[in-house]
Amino acid sequence: MGVSIDPLDIVGRTTDAAFATDSQGRIIIWNRAAERFLGYTAARVLGKPCHEVVCGRDVFGNRYCTEACALQAIARRREPVRHFEMEVQKESGEKMWASVSTIIVPESRPPGYALIHVLQPMDRRREAEHLVRQILASSPAPTRPSAL
Repeated sequence: MGVSIDPLDIVGRTTDAAFATDSQGRIIIWNRAAERFLGYTAARVLGKPCHEVVCGRDVFGNRYCTEACALQAIARRREPVRHFEMEVQKESGEKMWASVSTIIVPESRPPGYALIHVLQPMDRRREAEHLVRQILASSPAPTRPSAL
């Protein structure tokens, strides 16, 4: 006799920052750890498009989170979503790096599904490496002394 557990219920109970979106990209669950991590209360984000809240950017500063969500496209194709890293924006406007794991939870009737996103803050070393890359990219190229 198996125990029936709703995967979305687990989101509310985990101590990791986690939230879930429906197949339209709208936030359907936002746990307390996500509130602490990103600063938004669940009441403020439930029903909103994920891309408007998370505002993710890739390592080059390109906007990752958009209306045309790559993760939604992957889920529709029933492909696995691989772990990735992105810069997220807190309610305060502060940006920070997060490690993101995503789980596709199919509903009983296709094409429905939910995406569970689990966020972990990146370690300081990773943030420092990113900062160094930004500084190097914005610094003028070193000049060589001219030959006499």
